[in-house]
Amino acid sequence: MILSFDLNANGFLEVITKSHGSVKDTIPRQSATHMITVLDETRNIVAIKCYDGILKTLNLNSEHKQLSLSNLRMSDLNVIDLIFLKNDSDYSNLALICKEPNNKLTAKVYALDQNCKEVNNYLWKKEINDNQAFLISVPEPYGGFLVIGSQSVNYFNVNPNGTVIKSPSFLNNGEITNYAMIDSNGQRYLLSNSMGQLYLMILISDDTSSYSKISDIRFELLGETSIADNITYIDNGVVFIGSKLGDSQLLKLVDSPNENGSYVNILETYTNLGPILDMIVVDIEKQGQGQIITCSGGHKNGSLRIIKSGIGINENAIIDLPGVKAIWPLRLNDSLDDHLLISFFDYTKILSFQGEEFEDVELDNFDLSNQTLYALNVSRDLILQITTSGIRLIEINQTNNRLVQEWRSNLGSISVASANQNEILVACRNVLFYFTFESNQFSLVSSLSLENEVACLDLCEEKKNFNLCAVGLWGDFSIRLLSLPNLGLILTENVNCDVIPRSILIDYLDDIPYLFCSFGDGSVISYVINSSIGLNERRKVVLGTQPTILKKFTSNSSKNIFACSDRPSVISSVNQKLVYSSVNLKQVDYMCQFNSKLYPDCLILLSSGTMRIGTMDNIQKLHIRSLFLNETVRRICYQAETKTFGLITSRLECVSQSASTLCANQLIAKHGALVPLKNETCSTKSTDFTPGFIDIQNINSFLILDQNTFECLYSVQLQANEFALSIISIKFDESYYVVGCAQMNEDEPEPKQGRLLVFKLSDNKLSYITELSTKGAPYCMDIYNSKLLVGISNQLKMYEFKDGQLELLASYSDNVFITHLQCKHEFIITGDIMKSCAILTYRQDSNHLELVAKDYTPIWLSSVQIVDDDNFMMCDCFSNIITLRKDSGQTNEEERKTLKNNGCMHIGEQVNVFKHGLLGMQQESNELIMNQHVQNSMMAGTVSGSIILFCQLSPVLFKILNELQTKLSKYLITAGRIEYAKWRNFESERRIEEYKNFIDGDLIECFLELSPNEQENLVKDLKLDDQTLGHNGEEITVSYFNKLVEELSRLH
Repeated sequence: MILSFDLNANGFLEVITKSHGSVKDTIPRQSATHMITVLDETRNIVAIKCYDGILKTLNLNSEHKQLSLSNLRMSDLNVIDLIFLKNDSDYSNLALICKEPNNKLTAKVYALDQNCKEVNNYLWKKEINDNQAFLISVPEPYGGFLVIGSQSVNYFNVNPNGTVIKSPSFLNNGEITNYAMIDSNGQRYLLSNSMGQLYLMILISDDTSSYSKISDIRFELLGETSIADNITYIDNGVVFIGSKLGDSQLLKLVDSPNENGSYVNILETYTNLGPILDMIVVDIEKQGQGQIITCSGGHKNGSLRIIKSGIGINENAIIDLPGVKAIWPLRLNDSLDDHLLISFFDYTKILSFQGEEFEDVELDNFDLSNQTLYALNVSRDLILQITTSGIRLIEINQTNNRLVQEWRSNLGSISVASANQNEILVACRNVLFYFTFESNQFSLVSSLSLENEVACLDLCEEKKNFNLCAVGLWGDFSIRLLSLPNLGLILTENVNCDVIPRSILIDYLDDIPYLFCSFGDGSVISYVINSSIGLNERRKVVLGTQPTILKKFTSNSSKNIFACSDRPSVISSVNQKLVYSSVNLKQVDYMCQFNSKLYPDCLILLSSGTMRIGTMDNIQKLHIRSLFLNETVRRICYQAETKTFGLITSRLECVSQSASTLCANQLIAKHGALVPLKNETCSTKSTDFTPGFIDIQNINSFLILDQNTFECLYSVQLQANEFALSIISIKFDESYYVVGCAQMNEDEPEPKQGRLLVFKLSDNKLSYITELSTKGAPYCMDIYNSKLLVGISNQLKMYEFKDGQLELLASYSDNVFITHLQCKHEFIITGDIMKSCAILTYRQDSNHLELVAKDYTPIWLSSVQIVDDDNFMMCDCFSNIITLRKDSGQTNEEERKTLKNNGCMHIGEQVNVFKHGLLGMQQESNELIMNQHVQNSMMAGTVSGSIILFCQLSPVLFKILNELQTKLSKYLITAGRIEYAKWRNFESERRIEEYKNFIDGDLIECFLELSPNEQENLVKDLKLDDQTLGHNGEEITVSYFNKLVEELSRLH
């Protein structure tokens, strides 16, 4: 596709599709190298190399909406790289590097004539003494091109003929992979190698020559960055490093080195989870708060990423205050908060700030002998205190405080209260009293007797559209809206809930007035208050299991609501839609905003006798913590009994600052030795050299990390040439770690020898228990009813642990190479590198593994998972998701043992791992989506770093969403005019199928971005075979779909 950008009438950047089409051919052989696309900026010609022997060209000046491509035949088949040379000749000059039949690299230059159908008469040719290279075009006035190889850097200029060849020593550190031109005349370039080192390359001109000529090339190390996949020089020394193996970075090049000797300063870092090699979903604190831990990145950018759904609290101070019910900040002597009024069950305290310390003080005319229900600064000199005994208005001055006014009820104590700087609302059992302020006095305006006691109340502070208050009652558990100042009844809302309302609140979020009410079971119901003061758009969510208190606060100039409960959450509005974000704390009993000199823009959080003062992270759904290990983390598992994680990692021997080496050094310093293994041989550094390269040994290790601190507790280094392939935590008689590893030899196409290592962590001491030799690579492992299942080359083997040894129970062999293995209930799924997947079970009576069903379609698998007892999911290497179904009810044995293709879809990303679970709390239990409609949630980690959520839908919900998906796919226009169905269709080397039985959640959520008129038009034409009711019996309307899509979006 060819895209352009322009400002539309509203001043926003708009993407315009100039032309689009496919470059795919069916007959030619696809190039073994990646697709190469280059642009001749002078002549607006694009050349595309994606098939051997064919060069496709495209003229950007063409007005055709469909891509108009020309095919030029090429005599060079194995083209590694190509570029257009910058020159002023009549024809485009195309330089390329190709591998000749004798495996030698050759650089060639052709004059590209689109009127000619061939590219075969080269203008210039030169053999390159290297085994890998790419090209850089040098602009005028110097011209020519650079060949960046693994052993040398070559500069060539065809006319006039000039050559400079350099072999800098830094090429031994790693292959140069990317570049960026700094100057428009092409004298300075940035180079990055596979180790993440950034170099400056300078082309030195010959001042003695009569024409512009390059006489030398110089290099300088600038510093280290993430391993770059691309480099972009922006301007003024600012560089963007795009990385697929680590975080992308925005850098600033400086003239003087920093304390590390680097000329690079990092301005900003952009988190990248890819590639996700493995991941686990764990609930460490057993609070229903799930988190994902991914094995991300590679080589020196290898890391663990801890991903939580929710908001982090950065603690500044912690104070023990048992028995506190509520707390309010006050301003007595300053424009900022300088005192705290703290309410207990039957008394009140006031704390004053003295530097960094809190001091208990007694202030005149404050009621400290009763529980305070509300307090605030009415003005600079007046403080309002509402206690169970009455209302007090206190004047503050330097000498002593004066009681301005006091009110006590003759009906008994005050039970609940709410106030702002203009009005007061209190309740004495079932009687409401409403007061207003005038001339620094408050006066009773109205009162109202209700049939039930008042459980909670709130005043609408913003009088934009109406003046009202909200009341929640005991007895009938209803909500009342009352007009002010006369306390007249506007409406009664029966919430259909048998639990007492505990907190009620009216607030504007994104200029939309909402009514929130929380209940004793942890649920929260929200309504939108319409212009006629009616309640619309009811939403119900469950934020916890205990009574919830709702409190207003402001963050980054936007208003939000804090839900205090055993699962604290923040309610905010994004694009006029409510968003519920969990807070990463176990429990919050009360919350208030706090702004003092020492603690500016903070929150005070009370929980279990502890007061925390801290700041809140940005309100977002995901928070990612990075733990950089400086080595590739291949697999991870969790052992709950010892509260540790087990990892297997891989690094180059030359890397000395990785987690495994640092931990090993600490263990040697502490204990004098590492954990010994049976028949362990010490790895020695190789001294063999090949031309231009140092043979650096790859070292694999087994690490144990603490679950809370992520401190590396133990590091076990494997033998030389031994690769760690799999790891699992399993409970036999006790909990053990089992590590699968294999001996890799260059002369063997696949490993013939391996071993299973068994370790036990007890009393913070790691012990080597035993090992078992295997005839092949133990590539994958899982647990089946306390037995160990291992995929060893082409065999599946089951072991039990007896008398301190692993003993073989059963085996199954009908594979090429088992790469994936998962168990659930009594079923086992094996993924083969070529033969798709098979479902097995273990027959204990006959002690053997039995085939249940199998997919006979050849597929290159990348991951598999069991959805439920009859449904299975897998992903192939062409980024397709496939679901298979086992039909146990078939009478024909052959059909019963054949897995049927139940659904397929192209997702555009290769999945490396599937894991059951949901990120964060399952707090969005609601009225529309129930367990029978959305089940078996799974998350997938991909090569690009995406985490994809899959859920199984009920037939009726699938039918409704599928119809909406069809409508949206035809209605929405994508950049590049890509047909939705064509993009989502299953496609591999051998077959193409229409996508089926999948719902694209991203597409469905686009419904919320449509205008009300667009939504109405879309739903109006929606047909469901005369079905007029939704999956829950509700009428299918725009409101129904808005509710449904919003609640589906909350799943992630």
